[in-house]
Amino acid sequence: MKANQNRRGDLSVFHFP
Repeated sequence: MKANQNRRGDLSVFHFP
């Protein structure tokens, strides 16, 4: 999951759709 944040900050989209 953390890898996503490093990619493009999409972490917000995955955690907050």
